[in-house]
This record gives sequence, structure tokens and C-alpha cells, in this order.
Amino acid sequence: MTPILRAVAKGLASKSAINQAGAIAKQAEAEREKRAKIIHADGECQAAAKLAEAAGVINKEPVALQLRYLQTLTEIGVEKNTTVVFPAPIDILKNWMQGSS
Repeated sequence: MTPILRAVAKGLASKSAINQAGAIAKQAEAEREKRAKIIHADGECQAAAKLAEAAGVINKEPVALQLRYLQTLTEIGVEKNTTVVFPAPIDILKNWMQGSS
């Protein structure tokens, strides 16, 4: 084999190695993305199961929803250092106004 043919063959071999390394890198990236999607989907499944469980608790004890609402308002007030105004049922206000007169 002539020196020119050897040089050309060597160049092709190094390009082939580079292409092969690039293909391996792409495959590794695809595998990482696949695992990330599986982990994300598993998390979504667990979250859905917990939401279904919470819905069952609220279905048995409707007052739990009101308590959760008040807890959320408290957390918002603490985190944002703000005043939260929310509507109160009129019958509660009537009882409170009648009690003070």
C-alpha cells in the first residue's frame, strides 16, 4: 500500500471512530431521556394516587376541604407576608352581628 493510500485509510478510520463516538453519545443521551421520562411518569402516577386518596378523605369528611382551604390561606399569608381577604358566609356574619347588639 502506498503512503498516500495509508494516509487516506488512516483519515477514514479516524472519521469512522468520531462518527461511532457520536453515535454512542447520542444513544447514551436517548437512554438518559428515556429514564427521566419514566421517572417523571412514575411521579405523576404516585401523585394521581395520592389525589384519589385525598378525594376519598374529603368525600367522607366534607369539612376537611374547608380546613384545607383555611390552611392554604394561612400558608399564603405567611409566605407572602400579606393580608388575605376571603368571603365569609352571610349567616355567620348575621349571627355575629346579632350577638354584638
